[in-house]
Amino acid sequence: MYKLSKAPYELKKAPRAWYERLRDFLVSKAFKMGKAANITLFTKRIENDSFVCQIYVDDITIGSIKSNFVKILEK
Repeated sequence: MYKLSKAPYELKKAPRAWYERLRDFLVSKAFKMGKAANITLFTKRIENDSFVCQIYVDDITIGSIKSNFVKILEK
């Protein structure tokens, strides 16, 4: 058995900090955050196309009709 020098509670905050950082980045890139029921869904309109980014825990799903929009976000 080992004695912890820091509380493991900080580990529980890691996903929230990760989400907040990613949220701030997407909002700074003109993404619109979903409303109350789905705050993990981000959308952006580019010309006549939509770009969608869904965040779930530590997974990100991105999609668009045009593949070059996805490649731009990957960078």
